[in-house]
Amino acid sequence: MTVASDRICLVTGTSSGIGLAVAVELLKRGWDVAGVARRAAPIHHACYRHLRLDLADTARMEEAFEGAFGTRWPSTAGPASGS
Repeated sequence: MTVASDRICLVTGTSSGIGLAVAVELLKRGWDVAGVARRAAPIHHACYRHLRLDLADTARMEEAFEGAFGTRWPSTAGPASGS
């Protein structure tokens, strides 16, 4: 992924509908976008990375994110809240 900014956003459902619209808008606003969907997404942008992934497959999720983003992506093993 080409880094365009210090901001990266994970958007689910980017293959169609609201997820696709949100991803496209974030890209227009200069965000790096990580899109997740079970199907391919119709987005072709230097700052977009698509992960073809079923979010129900939690065992594969962390491996997929680390493989795609390396150390730039926050670990999914840590707490989700700011505690």
